[in-house]
Amino acid sequence: MPEKTAKPLVPRIVMVAGAVLLVACFFLPYLAGTAEFREQALAAGDVTLISSAGVTAAQMADLSLFELANVLNALVGLSTGAEADVVSAVVTVFFYGLLALSVLTLVLAALGRPLGAIVPCVLSAMLVTFVRTQFLAPAVADNQIYGWGVASWLCYVAAAVVVAGAVWMLVARRGAEGAVPTPRQA
Repeated sequence: MPEKTAKPLVPRIVMVAGAVLLVACFFLPYLAGTAEFREQALAAGDVTLISSAGVTAAQMADLSLFELANVLNALVGLSTGAEADVVSAVVTVFFYGLLALSVLTLVLAALGRPLGAIVPCVLSAMLVTFVRTQFLAPAVADNQIYGWGVASWLCYVAAAVVVAGAVWMLVARRGAEGAVPTPRQA
């Protein structure tokens, strides 16, 4: 009966840590208000800006991807028509798809599946890049209200950590199996 290959613990911990960071990026500030805007937003406090989403002025100081998805869906909800439904669906798929891919990465990393963890991790990095360039970059570049928050770069660091841990695990497994003879050695 063939022996199962041991799953090295340290690379697995590295993969899980990167995946936890990837999930956390969804809830950390992705857009950070400028100092002047943050001061004004915090001074306004509990004034409700978007009642359908329950968004207050203080919450608008810094926006995570989760809050941003809710705000965008609430703003789209104020419109009517087929275009509003399509935009709402696109926002939901892209933003919550990012969360789903991040959670899938975490589950696969926790199970010690390095190749399985790499695929949703890379897809989530590609999706966050798409969201950044297509949805958010024009808005951030053209105003003096928001800049990029910590999650806007931390998601790439987290993805790199997951991939590094996965590669490390694959290399460690290969080393544990022993060297595979080349055709000349056989």
